[in-house]
Amino acid sequence: MSGTPMHEAGDVREAWGRVTAWLERNDPEAFAALGGPGSLAAISGAELHMGLKLPGEMWQWLLANDIDAGRQPDGQSCLVALGCEVAAIPGGHLLLGLTDIQRVYLSQMGLEEMQPSADLNYPFWRREWVPIAAERDGLYGTFLDTLNGTIGTWAEAYGPEEGVYASLFAFFQEAADRLEGVSSGD
Repeated sequence: MSGTPMHEAGDVREAWGRVTAWLERNDPEAFAALGGPGSLAAISGAELHMGLKLPGEMWQWLLANDIDAGRQPDGQSCLVALGCEVAAIPGGHLLLGLTDIQRVYLSQMGLEEMQPSADLNYPFWRREWVPIAAERDGLYGTFLDTLNGTIGTWAEAYGPEEGVYASLFAFFQEAADRLEGVSSGD
């Protein structure tokens, strides 16, 4: 795991726990679709496959629930084949598990490599961005910046927007607030 302080990882467990507790009480179907716990080996394998280290916050989330755990997409599926719909997720995208995270990440990296962004300071996709939620086609979504822990968004027709949320904790806190009907103050 990365050097992210454990208090930040604890915050993710707390915020994600609020989301899952609400889903378990109010939307058992969505709760069941979150899958079981992730595995250390699967997360380490994903890091190797993508060629980067995931921050501690992301490890904590994926160890709690890996939406794709033990499942593989069929050959006919969309880019996001196994994502989970949680109505309160900011951006309205499907939450991704490890399989879909890798599929979307490699697709985005491939697009950036095939048609590099004209402005190197503002690329279409950066190696350090890891998708956490996306539309089925992968053209719109939410990413975690592995360098600074912030959450950003991308859209096919627009440049990416960095720093939309300060952390994965803040992203899941917003989702929990929405589910519980609490204003986030934004």
